[in-house]
Amino acid sequence: MLAVLFVLQAGVKWRDDALADVLWLSNAALLMSAAGLWFDRRGLVAVALLWVGVPHAVWITDFVGLLVTGESRLGVVSYWPTADAWVRAGTAFHLFLLPVLLWVAATRGLRLRPWLPAGSVAFLVLLVVSRLWSTPAANVNWVYRVELNDGAWGVVDAFNAQPDTTYVLALGVVMAAGAFWPTAVLVDALLGRGPRGAAWSAGGADALPA
Repeated sequence: MLAVLFVLQAGVKWRDDALADVLWLSNAALLMSAAGLWFDRRGLVAVALLWVGVPHAVWITDFVGLLVTGESRLGVVSYWPTADAWVRAGTAFHLFLLPVLLWVAATRGLRLRPWLPAGSVAFLVLLVVSRLWSTPAANVNWVYRVELNDGAWGVVDAFNAQPDTTYVLALGVVMAAGAFWPTAVLVDALLGRGPRGAAWSAGGADALPA
């Protein structure tokens, strides 16, 4: 199912001449989730959960706000009211991928903190690929600049003004410290002692238990 949704998303991006958008963090995590669950690779599932924890929580919050108030207060789902059915179908996975991965973590006892280094390095690689493939107009994974709806604060202006290499490395550090690490700490605290926690500990094999 997750793989089908990724293919659908890729097809929509192909139609819209924006194929580089499949490199967005959420799309990459969707593909990793599909591969991790299909091939029983806990590392892929863990990294996917690290990546989507904060971004998808923000997406869901903004989507619920849109349903309640009719406005996208955060600007994340501002495209939704005017999007066609294919775009909506292609991005609807934002609603359930995070809950699905949390359910997997809870029922399999998956711990995220051991996968923080791998997740952070993988994201840095994704940033480099995004920089090479996407354009400043697409700004996939914010790899060219950080944008804010109400205008950039001084600190964001300074951040965006950094040399290309420095900017990409700094963005990777900011995401690791500001999104991936809090996700790992929170998920491990709430769900890390699931019924099969020992089987998913850092020292075990990468294959998920049956």
